[in-house]
Amino acid sequence: MAGTVVGTGSFGPEWDHPIWGLSPKCGWNLLHCTTRYDITARVIATRNGNYVLSAAGVAASIVVVYQDLLSLKKTTVMLADGLNVWHSKGGLTCVDEDGRAPLDVPFNWTCEGNPICNPQDTRFTRFSGTTTSLSSIHVDQFLDPLTSVVRWSSGPGTTLGTGVMDSPYSDYADMDTYPSPPGAFLPGESKALWRYGNAVCSNKTTQYVYALVMSTSCPLIPPAASIAKSVGGSMQPTCSAL
Repeated sequence: MAGTVVGTGSFGPEWDHPIWGLSPKCGWNLLHCTTRYDITARVIATRNGNYVLSAAGVAASIVVVYQDLLSLKKTTVMLADGLNVWHSKGGLTCVDEDGRAPLDVPFNWTCEGNPICNPQDTRFTRFSGTTTSLSSIHVDQFLDPLTSVVRWSSGPGTTLGTGVMDSPYSDYADMDTYPSPPGAFLPGESKALWRYGNAVCSNKTTQYVYALVMSTSCPLIPPAASIAKSVGGSMQPTCSAL
């Protein structure tokens, strides 16, 4: 199956990004990439069954966007995919030895006309991984989209999962989901800002983030009843003599 490469990262060459600045240089002959595949036909056929990936040394995730014709809610789904891959120096020095950790990622769904309601019904998922299963102190954070002040932080992250050999390294995939994190988003907002806090403050290891998914749902509001004046006259009080 052919896919579309949506992100790459290399620890070999040194490059100067207009936002991130000069990349650290190590000289490793390591090239990483993220590829997107359209598997709609297989999802329709398999549904909630088992999916077998015939590739070694990769982290893979499936995101299914579907329509529920019986739902009484309007849901907006936003996806961001690509690749940030970096290697922390270790020793809790908070130094990015190779590659680049993620920048703050904005979400803006103003055009949908579906702002966050009260009470909110939101969900956010991060797809990522590391080459070791060691604990790290990274956190998922949601910021004020205007001031970048942190509103909510998750607890320190520990990458879990089964290692898949990617000689000479092992990869541990990690997926974290946060349903309606308290205080992260405000009713009426149609913007959000995510940060991977303490991204380089971890054990000496390679880490990567390749996809983010956010959704927000609100009840459908039925059209309000309206009273129209009848055509042809108006009602007048009447009286009769006994």
